Amino acid sequence: MDVPQQPEPARRGPRILRAAVVGAGVGVALVLASTVLKPLFILGALGAAAYLGYRASRGPTKALSASSSKALAAPEPDDFERKMAELDALSRRLDREIDELSRS
Repeated sequence: MDVPQQPEPARRGPRILRAAVVGAGVGVALVLASTVLKPLFILGALGAAAYLGYRASRGPTKALSASSSKALAAPEPDDFERKMAELDALSRRLDREIDELSRS
């Protein structure tokens, strides 16, 4: 037979004390965070102002023209073939030099 259990009497004292200690800890953490972050915020604001001054002193910058953006495109296929032929010639030359050194 299940006997219904009586609820425990409310203990407000420890709960209120715990909430007060946690609240004080949060307050101390906020004070410490503000003392640490305030100088970093000031440094960040100074750095941003310096960057904006640097950008303003340089004047307007030119955008990339169409001719310079073509240079960033993939190389032509014949360029690839030419470079591969150069690498093959270099490889053959190095093989000959290695053979000559190994014979001596």
